[in-house]
Amino acid sequence: MIQHRGIVVVDPYLIGRRVRELRLARTLSQQDLADRIGAQQTTVSAIERGENYPSIQIIQVLAEVLGTNVDYLLGNTDNSHPISELLKTVSFVDPDDERRTQLRDLIDKFRALPPEARNYAQELMERLFP
Repeated sequence: MIQHRGIVVVDPYLIGRRVRELRLARTLSQQDLADRIGAQQTTVSAIERGENYPSIQIIQVLAEVLGTNVDYLLGNTDNSHPISELLKTVSFVDPDDERRTQLRDLIDKFRALPPEARNYAQELMERLFP
C-alpha cells in the first residue's frame, strides 16, 4: 500500500504481480483465469501489468479463484493463505468436541481485528508455527 496525503492508495503493480504469481502457481493461463472470473484475457493481462485497476468485485473474485484473500491482493498482508484454510481444518474436528467451538471463536475474533492487528497476528503465528 502507498499513502499519499494521508489517503491509502493501492498499488496496481503490486496487485498485478500477486495475481500473476498466484495464477502461475496454479498453472493457469491468462485465458483460463479470464474465463473463471468472467473477463477477457486482455483484462487479465492489463491487471497483471498494473495498467488496469480492477474493481473490488473483480478483486474478490480473483481472490476466490486464486485461493487467496483480498488483503493479500491489495497488499494489506504478505500472507496469501486465507483464513478459510483454517476453517477447513476445523471442519475435521468432531462437532461435539469443545475444541471446534474454541477454534471457531478464535477465528471470529481474528476476523474482527483491524487489518494492522490481523497482519501482526498472522506474522506472529507464522513465526511460531512455520
